[in-house]
Amino acid sequence: MKNDKLIDIIKSAILLEIRGEAFYRKVAGTTDNPDIKNIFTIMAEEEVLHAALLKKKFKELSGGKKVTSSD
Repeated sequence: MKNDKLIDIIKSAILLEIRGEAFYRKVAGTTDNPDIKNIFTIMAEEEVLHAALLKKKFKELSGGKKVTSSD
């Protein structure tokens, strides 16, 4: 697989992780149940970790560039 294609896939995956985090935080904010809130907060935090790992790989493959919304 060419580096450019892999970079595009990683950028898409980063975006999905960011959207997932936002979704889970929104759900966590809509419930009064502390257990449900905790589960969705943990899931949001996991998405942050996933995005960080993907951003690191993106940086490695793209020669040190940072991921921006215009990429």
